[in-house]
Amino acid sequence: MTSIDQKGELYYVKRALKAIRECQSALHKSTKEVEILNEVCRVIVEEAGYIFAWIGYKGDDEGASLRPLASFGLEHGCLRVRKVSRTDDVLGYGPIGSTIQTGKPFVCRDILTNPQFLPWRAKAIKRGYASSIELPLVREGAVFGTLFIYAAEPNAFDEDEKDLLIGLSQIVSLGILEILKRKRLDEDSDMFFYHSKDMICVASPDGYFKQVNPMFERILGYTKEELLTRPLMEFIHPDDRESTLIEIRKQIDGLSTENFDNRYICKDGSYKIISWSAGPVLEGGKIYAVGRDVTEQRRMQEELEKSEQRYRSMFNDTKAVMLLIEPSTANIVDANDAACSFYGYTKQELTQKKITDINISPVEETSKAMTKARFLIKNQFTFRHRLSNGDIRDVEVLSSPIRVKDSILLFSIIQDVTEKRMLEEQKYIINLICENMLNGFAYCKMIFDEHNNPADFIYLNINKSFEKITGLTKEDVINKKVTDAIPGIRDAHPTLFDLYGRVASTGSSEAIEVFFMPLKIWLFINVYSSEKGYFFAIFEDITERKRLDNELKFINANLQQRVEEEVEKNRLKDLLIYEQSRHVAIGELLMNIAHHWRQPLSAIGAMIQDIEDAYRHKELDDNYFDNTVNKLMKELVDLSKTIDDFRSFYIQDTGKTRINILDAVNKALSILDDYIKSKNISVEIKIDDSLSIYGYTSKFSQVILNLLTNIKDIYDERSITDGTIKINSYRDYKINKVILTITDNGGGISEDIIEKIFDPYFTTRYKSRGTGLSLYISKIIIKSMDGSISVCNTNNGCEFRIEV
Repeated sequence: MTSIDQKGELYYVKRALKAIRECQSALHKSTKEVEILNEVCRVIVEEAGYIFAWIGYKGDDEGASLRPLASFGLEHGCLRVRKVSRTDDVLGYGPIGSTIQTGKPFVCRDILTNPQFLPWRAKAIKRGYASSIELPLVREGAVFGTLFIYAAEPNAFDEDEKDLLIGLSQIVSLGILEILKRKRLDEDSDMFFYHSKDMICVASPDGYFKQVNPMFERILGYTKEELLTRPLMEFIHPDDRESTLIEIRKQIDGLSTENFDNRYICKDGSYKIISWSAGPVLEGGKIYAVGRDVTEQRRMQEELEKSEQRYRSMFNDTKAVMLLIEPSTANIVDANDAACSFYGYTKQELTQKKITDINISPVEETSKAMTKARFLIKNQFTFRHRLSNGDIRDVEVLSSPIRVKDSILLFSIIQDVTEKRMLEEQKYIINLICENMLNGFAYCKMIFDEHNNPADFIYLNINKSFEKITGLTKEDVINKKVTDAIPGIRDAHPTLFDLYGRVASTGSSEAIEVFFMPLKIWLFINVYSSEKGYFFAIFEDITERKRLDNELKFINANLQQRVEEEVEKNRLKDLLIYEQSRHVAIGELLMNIAHHWRQPLSAIGAMIQDIEDAYRHKELDDNYFDNTVNKLMKELVDLSKTIDDFRSFYIQDTGKTRINILDAVNKALSILDDYIKSKNISVEIKIDDSLSIYGYTSKFSQVILNLLTNIKDIYDERSITDGTIKINSYRDYKINKVILTITDNGGGISEDIIEKIFDPYFTTRYKSRGTGLSLYISKIIIKSMDGSISVCNTNNGCEFRIEV
């Protein structure tokens, strides 16, 4: 009976399955390669029941040698150093390494009978080995090692057990491969973390850095201990802390951060701009972030933007002819107004052309010139350009490369040198003018001391008027310091030296009036600079003008009293006009009272006559008498109320109070109530009953009555029978004022007088019906309330508008 028969085939299958299961478990217990290999050998022997197991990796030679790395069993520990090969008899199991060469498992089911093991059979029997299997360990299709397993029973490792153990070798291969991948990943991560040129950190929810790479220390200047022991917000610029917290909250909410900039405080007190990228906060609340120092990049970007802005400003605003050209295509990308004017094309027309459409030189020559300009080999050229009208002009082109966004363009300044001779003539004329102009002229070089303060200046050129005004000749001043030519000038006029130095340094222009002490005259001086360190001054003698100014001031001082007197007269005139307007208003009041009283008085007269008739005809009884008396008293009460209503319009205001707009409008309308009803006039009011302003109550009501009275007169004058008055008021929050508009359909105001209706004594009524003061007084009243009143025509009438 064989060993298989004794233990049964199921035993060997279970043993192989147990080896697989235990090895799978072992592969998850450690991350170190040798530890895993030893654990695999251990569980094969100790847990699965085999007698010996070892793992070897392929040697670095070209043969079939193996480098033992792990083992367990009777020979455990004897393979740690040596390499073994086919001729090695240390293990006593016979030929090894065939699997390395063939990539296939090698099985010896009975060492006692296998002739290949004859030389080592005695040692194998001594160690208790009866059968063995050599399994390949494969990575990416190549054998990198073998797994040896020995059993104490002969005839082990049948096909079923062999297939299962092949699966075991594949699991071990994959496990080793995964460990190596993790190892490489960890090594790569460490390499990336410690050698990255970016700042890498891990932060915790408590607001502290938990880990920072060396670049953190290098950029910010702090030690690792300082970075990890202080709250991270202490390192962030105070102005950027709130935005940083907002970004962290986004990460906590599951969002990523991309290119977020904030400023970090360096140990030396300076600031660095860091651009961050980070993923969402993972489980445990840790933040993993990568930052990059973009301080210099942002500075260069700002400088580039400023440079582009300067170029763009110079390009658009200058009078020089300028083009932007794409050198590879010769396309004209942009042209300034001066170029459009010079060539006679619109900007759209120019930007649809190539420079070779304008330049009459051969295309090859133009292309070579653009290449030279592009690579700074040469930047000044002379060409002939054709204008839109066909004229040919000689031009001098100064062309240099400029970066606009992501493109390199040629920035070209074109100068028409056809007129160069004319310019030279103009230069001669300018020099001639400077020489002969009535104002003094001096061209000077500024001298600065070691602290860059203006110390002196040298005259380089002067004109005839300089000599006439100062009494100094060219021989006295040319190529001489001013302190030598005019002794004492610096002590007398230090501010003048500062002004000259400022202009010579900055290129700005300034002007000053000064009493020039050395010459005892007043000078008005304009100072300019065309070159740093130099300036030229144009000055005139204003001594006589100053004398006249002083006399004029004296005369003006005497005139002040006369002006004040005239102002007082005008004030009295306005008061007189106002009193006249009150008299007119009182007259209108009496007319309105008469109109209001006419009907009630007629009714009272009729009732009195009725009483007389009733008495004569013996019809006057107590009931008739009482009814008639009650009617009379009602009419008398209404008359009394009318007097009170009219009187309230002319009570003198004692000061400003809160005015309800709707009350003021209703108060004015009540005066004209009988007229409105008798003429069947429609009045539409759209006013919030809570709307109010601050002003003079009676005067404001008088203004509304004045406007309504003017409308009434227009209706009467033009016989309007279907009159409509619209009164609207609201608060305009944009200008923070209350607007009141009164609109009629009276046909409007003639355009030739509409601008005059608020003038005093201007009226379009008959002389017997108006004085032309009501609208003028209305304007004064509204102005006293810090408001304004205006009028405009509408489709079929006019609209008065009050803003208070």
